[in-house]
Amino acid sequence: MHFLSSRIERNHLKFTEITVDDVVNAPKIEKYESGNFTSVTSSNNGCAHAVPEDWYQKEYREAIVEAGIEQDIAWQILNNRQKRKWTQRQLAERLGTQQSAVRRLEDPEYGRHSLNTLVKVAHAFDCALQVRLLPFSEFAEISNNLSPEATFAASFIEEFTNGSEEEI
Repeated sequence: MHFLSSRIERNHLKFTEITVDDVVNAPKIEKYESGNFTSVTSSNNGCAHAVPEDWYQKEYREAIVEAGIEQDIAWQILNNRQKRKWTQRQLAERLGTQQSAVRRLEDPEYGRHSLNTLVKVAHAFDCALQVRLLPFSEFAEISNNLSPEATFAASFIEEFTNGSEEEI
């Protein structure tokens, strides 16, 4: 979850790096050895989750969500463009915009991605876009895996026709 550090620092909040194993299905603990965790809570589905003390601060949780949105989407756009071997200019042409706009979209510090623009990006990559509300345990699990494989969205053609360019 390194991606959270810059947004958290801007909000003057301390961030403790955790892994998904620390959050999802963690064993019952009272204090983590470094002192960064507090008692275990229980979610609606009955699973126990250890949560960092900082997560009990609403302002901190809000900053984590904002950083996740801003930085994760930028990395997804960059990763999907690079995996397709497209230049920023080529993606810009597909979006009907300038290369400088694509550079901004791929900048994890930009943070002003509109839903309309994200729909256009999904259309350009011929993949789906999903925006949904979710519990923090799921957010932590998703945010902990930002590998190129996890953030790549194959196009419809790649996924369902073995890469054939023919329309179905």
